[in-house]
Amino acid sequence: MTLLMTPTPDQVHYLLPNPLGPYHHQVEQVGKLSYKVWLVHECDYDYACGRQVKTIWGFIRHGKVYAPKNAKTAQVKSLCNLTDAYKLSPFTSMPLILTGLDLL
Repeated sequence: MTLLMTPTPDQVHYLLPNPLGPYHHQVEQVGKLSYKVWLVHECDYDYACGRQVKTIWGFIRHGKVYAPKNAKTAQVKSLCNLTDAYKLSPFTSMPLILTGLDLL
């Protein structure tokens, strides 16, 4: 029997990998069981004119982590369970695709 995991925003934040430097995650609830996770940049960028700069880290749905297609849409296939999210990069949940030259 599989139990449906319904994490709170605080639980999601706790289970994410911890980014170093001037970054932190922001968890935004977008549905009853869905969250967007943003990577917030705490640096001052000239082009931002004092506004907060953030990029999408990924999506959490029904206790699973999904990489983003863009800031509004998640990939169809999940990457892992939320409890295994600590194994992902703290800066993006998108998997790295290494080509031949990258391996040198």
